[in-house]
Amino acid sequence: MDIREANPEDIKKVFEIEFSSFNSPYDPLILNYLYETHKKTFLVAYENDVIGYIVGIIDCSEGHIISLATDKSFRRKKVGTLLVENLLKIFKENGVKKVKLEVRKRNTTAQNLYEKLGFFKAKELPRYYENGEDGILMMKHLEGKV
Repeated sequence: MDIREANPEDIKKVFEIEFSSFNSPYDPLILNYLYETHKKTFLVAYENDVIGYIVGIIDCSEGHIISLATDKSFRRKKVGTLLVENLLKIFKENGVKKVKLEVRKRNTTAQNLYEKLGFFKAKELPRYYENGEDGILMMKHLEGKV
């Protein structure tokens, strides 16, 4: 498996993974915008085809993980972990000191993954999602080893 920057040929598969992974997926226009404006932090896991992706942005010294998803047949095989670790490395190389992300309160699988990678639950976000579901803000400080 290879983790690399996404390229234009990967985007169709990223859309497929996004739409099969989330009840309220990002609009393809938003994903396209993120790809066009944040190419260095739009990564894919590749094994004969795209099997997962992560999108992050850097704002000053803060990183923000926007989306992470893995093809259903490759879940629980460390794809998500490798994607996050690679993005954290890029963040750190670019002077990021703190990383944040939002996750649905009921998505304990994602919360557990992020906690294993050193994130902590910083705050509850009442009615954060468009359907009124609560979210959790998770954070990680990038000091020392990633």
